Amino acid sequence: MLAAVESAQAGMAFREDSHFYATKAIPPIRRAYRELGRRLVLAGVLEEPDEIHHLRFEELESITDNDDGALPASLRDRLRPLVLARAAKRRELEGIPLLDPALLFGRGHPGRQMEGVLVSGTAASRSQATGRFV
Repeated sequence: MLAAVESAQAGMAFREDSHFYATKAIPPIRRAYRELGRRLVLAGVLEEPDEIHHLRFEELESITDNDDGALPASLRDRLRPLVLARAAKRRELEGIPLLDPALLFGRGHPGRQMEGVLVSGTAASRSQATGRFV
């Protein structure tokens, strides 16, 4: 029994340490995104710095400036409509729960589909598999 308790304690310590190190980079990354958002507001791509979250990483990676440091108009004209469309879609979906809260908190019936949710069903695995379905 003592070995099981010690094993559980070691597992919890590993879990806490791994969460600490895995999330340690989040604050500086958020600050960097916020600064990039601020700069894209100045360039006319965004209206608010937080709109940066409507752009994909690959789109942010593709941002280059002219020799004078200005953002090319073609890039601004390509990114601004993407931000507006994604913001509109987010507003459209913001009132719809991603998962059925009754099932999430154990008050529902697994397998019964609730109307108005984006994802329904009973989870069978935390894993993911890819392959050919026959």
